[in-house]
Amino acid sequence: MADCSTSWWRRNAVKLALASTMSVGLAFGATAAYATEPTVPAETPAVTLLEPAVISETEQVEAIETATVEETVVDDVATVPATDTTDVVTGGAALEGSVITTETTEDVDDTKQPATDVEDQTGDAATDGDITTATDPDEGEESEEETKPGTGEEESDPTTDPDEETKPGEGDQSEEEKPGEGEGDDEEDPDTPDIPDGKPESGTGWGSDSAGNANYYENGKLVWSVDKNGNRTYYKDGVATNPDCVFFNDPTTGKRYWYEGGEIVASHSFYDPVTNNWYWADADGTIAHGKDAFIPKDSSVDMDRFLNDADYRNANGKWVRFDNNYVMVKGENYYNDHWYYFDTTTSEMVKHFAYVTPANGGQGKWVFYDEITGQMLYGEQYKTSNKTDNTYHWYYLNDYTGAVTYGWWTIPASGKVVFYDRVLGWMKYGWVDTGDKVVGNNTNWHFFNRYTGECMTQDDRGNAAHDSWLRMYDGTSKTDKYICVDKDNFRTIIFQRVGNDWDVLKVFKCGLGRPDANMGRGTQEGVWYLGENVPSYPVPDDLWRANYDRMENDTTSGVRWRIHYIWDQGFHGTVYTSSIPAEQQLEKYISDGCVRLLEVDAKWLWDNCANGTKVYIWRRY
Repeated sequence: MADCSTSWWRRNAVKLALASTMSVGLAFGATAAYATEPTVPAETPAVTLLEPAVISETEQVEAIETATVEETVVDDVATVPATDTTDVVTGGAALEGSVITTETTEDVDDTKQPATDVEDQTGDAATDGDITTATDPDEGEESEEETKPGTGEEESDPTTDPDEETKPGEGDQSEEEKPGEGEGDDEEDPDTPDIPDGKPESGTGWGSDSAGNANYYENGKLVWSVDKNGNRTYYKDGVATNPDCVFFNDPTTGKRYWYEGGEIVASHSFYDPVTNNWYWADADGTIAHGKDAFIPKDSSVDMDRFLNDADYRNANGKWVRFDNNYVMVKGENYYNDHWYYFDTTTSEMVKHFAYVTPANGGQGKWVFYDEITGQMLYGEQYKTSNKTDNTYHWYYLNDYTGAVTYGWWTIPASGKVVFYDRVLGWMKYGWVDTGDKVVGNNTNWHFFNRYTGECMTQDDRGNAAHDSWLRMYDGTSKTDKYICVDKDNFRTIIFQRVGNDWDVLKVFKCGLGRPDANMGRGTQEGVWYLGENVPSYPVPDDLWRANYDRMENDTTSGVRWRIHYIWDQGFHGTVYTSSIPAEQQLEKYISDGCVRLLEVDAKWLWDNCANGTKVYIWRRY
């Protein structure tokens, strides 16, 4: 087994039929299929030319040494023995169209010369019956200086300068363009096959030869050859061999494959030590790129269960993404107008909270990626804190960056003021010490609606609501409401019964009785009930009682929404007959003893607090 893969994948490759293609995901595909290496035919059909002459290898050598060649002409058709599929072409392997008889072995001979252009093989030499010998690569340029037999219509003088003769297939070529010559001939590796026609000018890329074979070169050396039937032959250092741990880029389809041990791998990931990257081969062997794939997490996964048990597959698989360069993506990734994140170690697509650190350093951020699509989310989101947490929480993810919001925040859509835990990021409920006094007046203890998270104490002052909640007299009321008045902070707080507790429902600014009013008591402290003649202490009934019924509009006093709790004291709106603006009648000692509220607040209390609601008026000092 090559270093570029593992035996586990090889054992399970045929069984594994996984996700293959999708724009954002992958559908499970067919079982893996391995491509086989091209087979060299036992015998290649002979190639027939018109009355060619055959010159043996011995005679070639003698011709080179003596510059005299004895021409031998046979009437029978010349045949070319079978050669490697990449070498057999219409006119044989000679560079200048000659026909040479060579021995063929079962092994592939990578030193054979690739086929030349069809024009060189079937042109003038084939038509006119002329014969030229192939250049012997072991002889170098010396052989090219010898006279080639059969270079014209008539037999030429062996002593004639070959440069003055016209070689078959040369046409109008100059001396510098003679076959077998050119730059780099002296430095060419004798073990490397000669480059056929169609070699890319850059030395790396695909080309084609006269037989229709597609040939791939790297730095001038043949690496892959594909015949007309699609059979592939791999060359390593000039020798045809089984491809192992190498890529193959199909020139006709543009698809890419990976070979190990002479076979195309399918339906598993693999590692290429050359590029130092992981890749994925789909069920048809093509390497995934520009797509997502669902693959087993590691080699410990039971393949039978992975294929047949959806729950097991979901628990033991992972989504990964391959970019257009076939490489597995890691870290942040922007794709189709959405942000994604892939684990920097395993490349698994993150589908929950993740802490993202900018590539250029700086402050990181917690963000959330959708549990199904993996896309970064924004705005209000109801999520668990982690994959094992069964408790859901509300978070707010920044509308532009996706970052988790901490502390105070106003929901744009509703205008609701909420508070997110400064460490965990989830919305808070109930009583919270926010650690600051940003909201309200000198207030750090706030109450957040236990269902919506809305801050109910935005208008509080000096923690009046929290302190009133702590001091509530016996915690009972004849209705589901409870009213407290903090005389030190000029706040009226209405509580709502929820189970066995009292939640803040409203916080109103208020104006209170002057210190000289009510015999120096101002607004009377104590525990009372709205609209009832029930004293809170054992004193004469005519002293401790509400003397008046509710008054929607007390024209005598110039107030509306008046509700009494003791004597003639009660809650009502600001004095509308006064020259003092309503807002300026609040947060000061201004009345004869009643609790003044803005008219809108007094109306709310009138509508929502029935007679019998307990009233607790208190002060700290």
